[in-house]
Parts: sequence; C-alpha cells; structure tokens
Amino acid sequence: SIDEAGNVTSDDFELNENTPYSFAVTIENVRIPPTLNILKVDDLGIALAGIPFTLVEQPNANNPIVGATPQATVTAVDGSMNFTLSIGSTYLLREARPDAYAPAGPWLVEVALNGTVTMTDQSGINSLRYWTINAENTFGVTIINQRELVNLRVLSVDENFDTPLPNTSFNL
Repeated sequence: SIDEAGNVTSDDFELNENTPYSFAVTIENVRIPPTLNILKVDDLGIALAGIPFTLVEQPNANNPIVGATPQATVTAVDGSMNFTLSIGSTYLLREARPDAYAPAGPWLVEVALNGTVTMTDQSGINSLRYWTINAENTFGVTIINQRELVNLRVLSVDENFDTPLPNTSFNL
C-alpha cells in the first residue's frame, strides 16, 4: 500500500525515502469485462418474462478462432437479463420468438479493444430503443417486440355445420 507521504509498505518490507535500494515496480491495470444488461418488453412497455436468449461469440480480427460455449439465459419476471462480454470480441445475440409477438433480432454485439460496446439490429426491424452506459462498465439496451395482430374469421352456419347463414352479424 502507499500512504499519503508516498511510503510503500507491505507485510514483507517497507520502502520510504531513506531506503537505500533501487527497484522496479510493475503495475498492471486489469480491464473489467463489460456487462450487457437487457430489458425485454412489448410495444406497451410490459416486461416479457421467460424469453430465451443465446449469445454466441463470432470470429473477428482480434479473435479469429472461436471455440467458446454459447451463453444462454432467459429473462426474469421483470424482463431483465445480462451477459458478461469479453474485450475485443464479437457476438451474435438471438432471442426465441415470444408467442403472439413479431420476431426481433438477431443483433450483432461488438466489443472494441477499448471496451466500447456497439449493438446493431441485423433484421432491419429496429427493435432496439434505449442505450445507456454507466461508470461500472455496464451497457444497457431495451429490446421491444411488437404484438402481432390476430386475424379472426367468423362464419355463421346452420345447426348441421354445413350451410353458411347469410346476413348474420357479430359483436366482439
């Protein structure tokens, strides 16, 4: 440890301005891997729970050979989930399509050597809405699925179910 006066101490030795030795010190800064936080909602902002996502590392210039096991998880009750990313890596993020919703994704997730994360929608649907970065090296995105419209066809038939009845109206 280093105190306010610049003295270096350890359990094994103490160095200060009176120490007659010279030495070299190597200080290594370890990069904290970024975390991708995802919030999964529908077009009304309602959280979608239990939606499976898979993150698969892709070959890139920094990592031409990829043998990592895909990361897989499902969204929690509040629609949230997260993945830990590696510096200098590229991933493909896919979701299992929720019932009654239009598909979204896949997304390409790129982590630059400086830790910057870029996420692009590969489908052209533009299902990404909010992108935030905070000091803890955490990146957040909200992924929105549009509800699908349901087509309903109602046909009124006679009691034998074989002849359509004309001029019948229904209220839904």
